[in-house]
Amino acid sequence: QQPDGFSAVAAEVFDSLSPYFPIAFTPPPNDTNGITQQHLLQAWVRVLKASEHFAPLILPLLLRRLLEQLDGENDDAENMQALQALALLSPSYGLAALRPHAKMA
Repeated sequence: QQPDGFSAVAAEVFDSLSPYFPIAFTPPPNDTNGITQQHLLQAWVRVLKASEHFAPLILPLLLRRLLEQLDGENDDAENMQALQALALLSPSYGLAALRPHAKMA
């Protein structure tokens, strides 16, 4: 658990992380490091899993991305990243964090 002071800077930290989503990465030709787009997505999610203070910030972002698909604004790869991130983050944040963002259509 983070010290109380982290809640004061969580939004600032999130603001520095959120522009990287969706992850757009193609390894350079002849890359020997083996870093993939999926590796970067998993690392991004691990950072956001580190604190429940990110839940009220990231969940609306991911849900907006998924709703944009209905308007044809996102491609399938972006939607898949949003779904993967949501699936990986949801167990860490728990039902209490998810409930405010759930609504019946």
